[in-house]
Order: sequence, then structure tokens, then C-alpha cells
Amino acid sequence: MRKNVFVVFDGFPLGTNRTAEKLRMALGLVLNDHNAVNLLFIGNGRQVLGPLDEAAVKLNPLTKHLTMLSKMKAAFHVEAGSAVPGAEAYAPNTVPADGIKALLDTADAVIH
Repeated sequence: MRKNVFVVFDGFPLGTNRTAEKLRMALGLVLNDHNAVNLLFIGNGRQVLGPLDEAAVKLNPLTKHLTMLSKMKAAFHVEAGSAVPGAEAYAPNTVPADGIKALLDTADAVIH
């Protein structure tokens, strides 16, 4: 049975490896053909899609995980608002703030 899984990114990506851990979980989920994996970037979480100097902030690589998820057909959703340079590389669907709840209501599981 196919599961619709959402992984939500809402925190600023610097200073913690939490974002990298969520991306690694998403990679594991997308490897299972029974999952439709959706990545939802809201608030400060949108910055994950922009250019980050990962060496300078001493975080696990985020860009390689995002690139792999994009190649593996995970769906990217971004809260409407200020544009994030570089986000277009992942062809995200823009979701208005008032549409986020409806989007998450379609999920079988949400990782936040």
C-alpha cells in the first residue's frame, strides 16, 4: 500500500544537524517504492533550498541529499513568500500559507 509521507522543514538550517537528519530519513523513505515522499519547506526552513557554505558552518552536506532526492522524484513544496535563490533547481511547487493544512491533510505520515 502506497503511503503519502511529508517531511516538514521549518527551522533555520544552521547550527544543528537536524535538517541533515531529516533529509537522510527522506532518502530512506524514497528508496521504498511504497512511499510517495514530499518535502515541505516553510518559514525559515525555506533557506535549506538556497546556497549554503556547508564547510564554513561545519554541517553535514545538505546539497547532496537535496540533489539525490530531486533525482529520485521526491516532491518539493515551498511556502509562498520571499524567493530563495537557488530553490528553482529543485522545481518546487509553491503553496500559499493557507493551503499548507490542506496539503498536510493528504498525508498518511508527517515527520516534523
